[in-house]
Amino acid sequence: MPNSENDRLVTSQGVDSAADRPTRVRWVVAVLLSAAAVIAYLDRVVISNVVKELQSEIGISDREAGWVLASFVLGYSIMQIPMGRLGDRVGLRFILPGIVVMWSLLTGLTTVVNSLLALCLVRFAFGFAQAGVFPLTVPAIRRWFPVQGRGAAQGMVVSSTRLGAIAAMLAAPVILWLGWQQTFLICGGMGLIWAVVFVSFFRDSPSEHRSVNRLEVELIDDGMTTASGPKAVGRLSAKTLATSANMWGMSLGQVFGAMGYYLYITWFPTYLREQYGFNLAEAGLLTVLPHVGGWVGSAIGGQLLDRILAMTGSLRWSRKGVWLVGKTCCGILFLVAARVENPYAAVAIIAVAACCSDSASPASWAMVTDVGREHAGVVFGVQNTAGCVGAVICPLLVPEVVRMSGWEAVLPVFAGIFFLSAASWLWVDARRPIGETGG
Repeated sequence: MPNSENDRLVTSQGVDSAADRPTRVRWVVAVLLSAAAVIAYLDRVVISNVVKELQSEIGISDREAGWVLASFVLGYSIMQIPMGRLGDRVGLRFILPGIVVMWSLLTGLTTVVNSLLALCLVRFAFGFAQAGVFPLTVPAIRRWFPVQGRGAAQGMVVSSTRLGAIAAMLAAPVILWLGWQQTFLICGGMGLIWAVVFVSFFRDSPSEHRSVNRLEVELIDDGMTTASGPKAVGRLSAKTLATSANMWGMSLGQVFGAMGYYLYITWFPTYLREQYGFNLAEAGLLTVLPHVGGWVGSAIGGQLLDRILAMTGSLRWSRKGVWLVGKTCCGILFLVAARVENPYAAVAIIAVAACCSDSASPASWAMVTDVGREHAGVVFGVQNTAGCVGAVICPLLVPEVVRMSGWEAVLPVFAGIFFLSAASWLWVDARRPIGETGG
């Protein structure tokens, strides 16, 4: 007799083929969640285009501008776990658009602040609101997708974050044309429109949506929801999380993975200028390439998870295998790029490395769902909080590396960081839910 959610869907004969015949409603849900990810990253990153303008208008130094940027990370990090717990316990139809409306209004409010303190408070509140978008997206995908199919959905969302970052970096012409204040207002307006569409279409359970057939409801729900919304879940204790090998492995993988990713959105343009002699415009355009690579890699990684799962019936190879290969290949390519003399070839190799690294990102989301189950939101919150630690370390680490060994040492150091991200998953096992012995 099958005794777990994964056992019911993954057998020695493969995966239930009914999962391969979804209604289009399920994928509309995935598209809506992906659109939220695009808007989140667009609103989050677009401020990097106008730091100098903000400094000029408010009269703040580079160090004070750093505090403005750090305020977002602080607000974002402290709400990861609470928002994950909320997502596990309540319906998401109104909660998720509610936080999108909140951060969209704060995006618009940024245009009228006139002091350092006010700007820091707005960015802190902005991060506070955005903290919920992905811890709430994880349980939403779990409720709407069976095991076979989650990889592609999670890959869509992860790749959409890269699209949002690309859009923010390419927003400079719009800012020059309309001004940064009007651009921020447009960004905020996009979130408000999304919230209306989401509330109109989304339901907390597939059984509540009139366009989902009965067979698919049985396949997806599998006891996870009730007629009134998500099934009540118990409390996942701090001791359980702290003694979980899976939780430690996933969190360390996220620390090192976030350190590697934040190189692209913090010091990478400066690295290109200092190491290869590119000018400001060239460095700005070339910085987009790793994000394009990440976008492609995320989409491929999501599809790869489902393909491997369908072929092998193994969560282990589908999740851990993709992570280990993706992060390891990224580290190897960083070492290769460090030895290439042609700067354009080096940047191209780094973009491919970003593709490899981000191909592993959907595996992280899938693993959260596999081992977290009804506590997936909390588990994701813990993992993402660990990622915030890496996000803070990265911009502090690079100047120290440069001070001690020069810009040429940056790529080898970060190659080692990606190797550590891969190694962190050696003791992670998707078949061992958090809360069970050894999980």
